[in-house]
Amino acid sequence: MENVSEKVEFKAEKDHETEVFEVLGLRLKSSSLEKKNLDPSQVQLPKVSPRDVVEYVQKESRDLLKNNRHLSLSQVAVLVALKIATDKLTLEKMVKADQEELVILTDQVLGVVDEALLTLDSTPQTSEEGFLRNDTPVAHDWV
Repeated sequence: MENVSEKVEFKAEKDHETEVFEVLGLRLKSSSLEKKNLDPSQVQLPKVSPRDVVEYVQKESRDLLKNNRHLSLSQVAVLVALKIATDKLTLEKMVKADQEELVILTDQVLGVVDEALLTLDSTPQTSEEGFLRNDTPVAHDWV
């Protein structure tokens, strides 16, 4: 049986303008790891380098192998992929729920602001001298 823990170590080398990484026994060029043609309408996310991605996969692989030395490279790869996919989908659902909650809270705040503005519009406004804006004395000044 192959020594899986050796295959999980991080290896990188320069090959002209791209980096070459070894991930779970596979050699990958950094250009194949980078996202291209992102939709400009999407929010600009912080850049994640190919090295960051490889180091993350290697860390997840090592963590998995700590208590599961019997796993083959393909089993490690599938389990790491499932863990990363689970984390990604969980985060997406959390973001969606937060966005929906934000929309609800925003609508509630706008409702309160609209109500306050309506209340202000229907309340007679007095000047500092106790007169309505049209110079009619306010009733409490007569008592």
